[in-house]
Amino acid sequence: MKISIIIPIFNVENYISRCLDSIYSQGVDESCFEVIAVNDGSTDKSSDIVRKFQKEHSNILLFEKNNEGVSVARNLAVEKSSGDYLVFIDPDDSILPNSLKSLMTTIESQPLIPMIIMRSYGDNGVELYKWVHLYKHMQNVGCLDTINEGYVRGSVCGCAFSRKHILNNQIKFPKGIRNSEDTIFFFQSMTFCKNCFFADIPFYQVIGREGSASRTFSIERLNSMIHSIEYVDNLLYEKNIAEVKSAILNFLKYLLISSLIYAIIKTKHSGLSYLIKHSRLSWFYVDTTNIKYLKWKMKLLNFSLPTYYFLYKIVNK
Repeated sequence: MKISIIIPIFNVENYISRCLDSIYSQGVDESCFEVIAVNDGSTDKSSDIVRKFQKEHSNILLFEKNNEGVSVARNLAVEKSSGDYLVFIDPDDSILPNSLKSLMTTIESQPLIPMIIMRSYGDNGVELYKWVHLYKHMQNVGCLDTINEGYVRGSVCGCAFSRKHILNNQIKFPKGIRNSEDTIFFFQSMTFCKNCFFADIPFYQVIGREGSASRTFSIERLNSMIHSIEYVDNLLYEKNIAEVKSAILNFLKYLLISSLIYAIIKTKHSGLSYLIKHSRLSWFYVDTTNIKYLKWKMKLLNFSLPTYYFLYKIVNK
């Protein structure tokens, strides 16, 4: 059993050493995992730092490419990987002590799990995407059930995905999408497996930094968010789409719409008029069949986009 750790790199010379140190301080035999770093057109010394680690560790692969975004970089890494499971780490974050060994032990006891959800923490120590109040350690839960019971997440970091599951179902990070690509990948993975597996492993440490894309709002970001909604909406028009898959994708579309509206409220020189001008109103209908969590909000959106928008604005002042 082998784990492929995937790290997309773009101008992170001040952070990548810390990220790699967190991996190589785990005390795990290096034959049990590989690190695949993809330099997505960095103009700083990020690649040089990775090469220094290569001199000390034989299990690091470094690929260089022109800048096309994190989705393309991760997809390339998945293609080049050889592990049984894929773990995605952002280069400015880290993994917690003993987490890799704990993950390997879990996989060895449950070798056919398509998707493992662990525990993640922010730089303030607060747990992100908390689930321990819902599920027990080593619990399998139906993917649609996780949504209806109120568990959602927007990141692939802090999870492990069966490489076979990802490749067999042709799941990829959406090319050309530069916002919510993690969320789309995570939910698409859910649509192809019956259960999510929850493992009580403190695994991922988010270390926020100023200027990161997730902390800024701009018209460019709004346009990118609209492209994400369009991408998911197109998935819903596939032929013979299964009922559960349709429910999960509709809920995903709702999450992206909600995030877009929040971003519009936070962005100068935008508003409801921007939303109507730059999108198709048909996108703002979400099928609530088989969805219980946040269903009333989804129905309000279906009833009236302006009403939903202004109520959302009042609540999020």
